[in-house]
Amino acid sequence: VLILRNNKLVYEQYFPGTDVTRGVGFVGFKDHHRDSLHDVRSITKSVVGAAILIAHAQGKIKSLNQRVFDFFPEYAKHDTGMKKQITVQHLLNMTAGIEWDEEISYLDPRNSEIKMNNASDAIEFVLSQIIIDTPGKKYNYSGGCTQVLAAIVAKATGIPVDKFCEQYLFKDLGIEKFTWAKIRSGDPSAASGLRMRSRDLAKFGLLFLNNGKWNQKQIIPAHLVARTLTSQATTQYADSIVPFVGYSNQFWIYTEKIKGELVDYVQTQGNGGQIILLDKKNDLELIITAGNYNRRDLRKNSYDIYTDFVYPAIVRNIQKDTLTEHIKALTYHAITSEFKFDTAAIAKLMDDDFISVYPHKKQNKQQELDGIFKSSMERIKENHIIDTLILDDFKVQLFDHTAIAIYYSVTKGTKKGIPFDNNRMRWYDVWVKRNGEWKWVSSQGTLVNK
Repeated sequence: VLILRNNKLVYEQYFPGTDVTRGVGFVGFKDHHRDSLHDVRSITKSVVGAAILIAHAQGKIKSLNQRVFDFFPEYAKHDTGMKKQITVQHLLNMTAGIEWDEEISYLDPRNSEIKMNNASDAIEFVLSQIIIDTPGKKYNYSGGCTQVLAAIVAKATGIPVDKFCEQYLFKDLGIEKFTWAKIRSGDPSAASGLRMRSRDLAKFGLLFLNNGKWNQKQIIPAHLVARTLTSQATTQYADSIVPFVGYSNQFWIYTEKIKGELVDYVQTQGNGGQIILLDKKNDLELIITAGNYNRRDLRKNSYDIYTDFVYPAIVRNIQKDTLTEHIKALTYHAITSEFKFDTAAIAKLMDDDFISVYPHKKQNKQQELDGIFKSSMERIKENHIIDTLILDDFKVQLFDHTAIAIYYSVTKGTKKGIPFDNNRMRWYDVWVKRNGEWKWVSSQGTLVNK
């Protein structure tokens, strides 16, 4: 589990567990660590989607609306009927309209991806499937779409998709350690063949979280990233908890109800609990790798970590930050009102039991207000003008319904026309929330130095 906030890694933890290699099977119980490669399965699809966007940006693929069969004249016999309408964009959004079934288990030989992987010509297998919907009309999950996308990369650029990604994507991201399994035809498995490190998955996610830019280099044009992070196809997987599940350029687009709030995020995910989750609003990325391959029966899985733990923690931190700024604002308002001799404003902020403590005296609310009024009269009489109030090193400590503001103050001005610079004071102001309103209950000032 890795969590990144504001482009910084804030949590990283690895756990021992089972490891499975695609095409090989169970390889043992492993002590996973930072440099461990892990089967990321369908996260591979999103990498292939990125390769298409890069090839398009390079001008190798002239348009995402280009017909798929334009790249495959050798399969012209399948270029018939509504299949003539299938475009690269349809493949990216899995709306090609061809018959395909990956809803059944990947352990079942009738699964369409398994059939494709075992075919001598995977691309012909996909393009030969019958068409059952108008292209662009209906979403249907299909690793076949992704395999054809990988073949388009190879056709358009002259470089196999694994080598293309290595040269034009991974190299820029500093991803050096990975493997990419092949299918029977000898082509890289575009649907589920990558093994990667968790930290490298984080780099891939950050590329999209940062609008396609990495180390000041624009790897994927920002407008293509923005389109990828916005749903282009509506899937059939929505329910009462997740009222919207969309798809775009091999990425999943979610709106989920968390603690009664609708939360939007983007995800690339793979069989077994592999996740790259992007919460752009909160500038957060969550990486999860797991070994629950082909376990569709789990009551709780990787997908619940964000909703159960990560997002609630974000909300708590946001609430804490917001409250901290509110207490700072109240304290600043109180102090500036005092130096403006605005006793009405100060009285409104003070609790009835307010008490102030200074180096040589202690006062209740009324005594404090009387002292402010008396001070104002003396300053007017002596032409004592405070024109600068400096508050610095401001900190707020929060304890349920109590907040303590700790800060330093210095005042500057003139007295009878002569400039002065007052002593530096350290303050401890206590605020308590009562009946939904924060009240100023005490203030202690201590002389620090001259």
